[in-house]
Amino acid sequence: MKEHRVVFRHEAVAQLSDLHRYIGEAGSPENATRFVDAIVNYCEGLANFPRRGTARDDIRPGLRTVGFRKRVVIAFAVLNDTADAAQ
Repeated sequence: MKEHRVVFRHEAVAQLSDLHRYIGEAGSPENATRFVDAIVNYCEGLANFPRRGTARDDIRPGLRTVGFRKRVVIAFAVLNDTADAAQ
């Protein structure tokens, strides 16, 4: 099976940065880093199984969503061999 390439959109990187800042201020920087790193690692795992989650063609053709730890919804699209993560 061909492995896909995961690309984070600029918007996703900004949202991850904002989330890290929020958790770091409300809790601890260590917890923020662990949580954001876990999200990134999960997204990178889309390279192996990119069609997981729920198809959301009602919002945008090709869009898929998947929940992460009951607190985050990750939205992404599979474009040829690239899983485009737009959290």
